[in-house]
Amino acid sequence: MKSVIVTGANGFVGSNIVTVLSKLDWQVYAVDLHFDNPITKAWNTSQVEFIESPCETLRPISVDALIHGAFITASPESREESPEDNLRANINPTLQMMEYAHTNNIKRSIFLSSSGVYRTMPDKAIDETYPPNPLGTYAVAKTFMEQTVDTLRTVYKRDVICGRLGNIYGLNEFQRPSRPYLSVIGRMIHMATTTGEIRVYRPAEVREWTLASDIGRALNRLLITDQLNYSLYNIANTERQSNHSIAYLIQSIMDSVQIIVDRESDSAPPLTRLGILDNTRLCEDTGFDNWVTLNQGIAEPILVGMMRSKADA
Repeated sequence: MKSVIVTGANGFVGSNIVTVLSKLDWQVYAVDLHFDNPITKAWNTSQVEFIESPCETLRPISVDALIHGAFITASPESREESPEDNLRANINPTLQMMEYAHTNNIKRSIFLSSSGVYRTMPDKAIDETYPPNPLGTYAVAKTFMEQTVDTLRTVYKRDVICGRLGNIYGLNEFQRPSRPYLSVIGRMIHMATTTGEIRVYRPAEVREWTLASDIGRALNRLLITDQLNYSLYNIANTERQSNHSIAYLIQSIMDSVQIIVDRESDSAPPLTRLGILDNTRLCEDTGFDNWVTLNQGIAEPILVGMMRSKADA
């Protein structure tokens, strides 16, 4: 049986990766500081081993692969720390896991980046050659990760790559100190299931959206493909939807939900990532192109949100 370490396993993206890989017959070592995500109770403990540990002190484990997804998206201000400390909180564990993979002879390691490396993006799909233009400690740390991985792969011939993610929706998304903001879709579902209405900010704004479980399936393909030609792969569906169209899609499933359009920019929540990532490189190198459409994928997180709302009532 293949084995893999997944850091940040209690989080939104990490928990979906663990769920998918364990179903694809991976033995998963799920690493996080603690586990309180409801989905973890459903994991098959014969396939998933829970490890509560910082990355810096993770014990040696003999595995075939590593996926480093642990990352803090919260700002220095929200964590009451300096920008330098905020950078260290992400860069130090990243360096530690790079060294960990090399020291423990792990065959392939994947480090998860994001389109947050771009402060601005053109109104078209962009591939991996489009240069980052980071702004903010999170973006700088992710850019550092991408460039360090490229150096380790190109100069030091290590089997290490970066997977760059775009906008993500799906199961297991909830607020936490390290990730204080929900995605646009996550916010809409939360509003719809708790208040019966959806307040739509910037209705014409368009993003690409990827189902979180699709990321797990794409990562599996990156792990099992013998020869990879690049250090960076965009992992994104490329399906575009406006904020307004997403609200109508949720309303089509919850027909009693009221949609309220709010065009006042001052009242809008913080922006999430914009733009569209081109996934041609991923498809050409691994053959993965089995993406779930938003129409197909959004129903399950809505139903789970409705059940959670009823349980909390």
